[in-house]
Amino acid sequence: MLTRLLPCNHPVQERTRNDPSRRCGMGYRLAMAEGDTPVPDDALEAHAPSADAIYGALAARRTQFDNLLWQAPVLSLTAQAFLMTVALGSGVPLYSRTVACLLSIIVAFLSVHILTRHRQAEITDAHWLRDLEKRAAVEYRVHGPGWQKRRNATSPEAGPFNWFARLPGYYTWAIGLSLFGVASLVTLILAWVGPSLLA
Repeated sequence: MLTRLLPCNHPVQERTRNDPSRRCGMGYRLAMAEGDTPVPDDALEAHAPSADAIYGALAARRTQFDNLLWQAPVLSLTAQAFLMTVALGSGVPLYSRTVACLLSIIVAFLSVHILTRHRQAEITDAHWLRDLEKRAAVEYRVHGPGWQKRRNATSPEAGPFNWFARLPGYYTWAIGLSLFGVASLVTLILAWVGPSLLA
């Protein structure tokens, strides 16, 4: 017996207006095959995910977004290294230099965009987890501003490089990636206005 969960607003052809397959539970309707036994709403509610399951899923997703957040800049740097080698290379034709500069500008824009979107998703889940911890009245809240303050107050124990920890990670990387686009734009202008400077 196969049963599909469909959103309540999903267009489904029912046999009659009082067809039991029109029942809704937890925002879903059961689209049932011919001869299936209707599943009551209270049965769906009995199988609702627990708060622990929701918290675990959110924590796993937040970790995934956090990993993606820092993978994008690394891949971007790899692409920029190749493009800038072409754009600033001696004896490179004007057409090739122009294409490399334009691609570098596009990569810089896309990198900052995806970095921002991943940060937005990660912060959304972090705030959601903080709200769940508040609602559960847990003694230690491991998400939200409390964790951020504790992290900033902790020494990275990196000796003379401790001051690097004072720089905000997102803004530092966003500005750094944007500078590649600025450098490519300057190179593009010079390639057309003063090509001898790049010879």
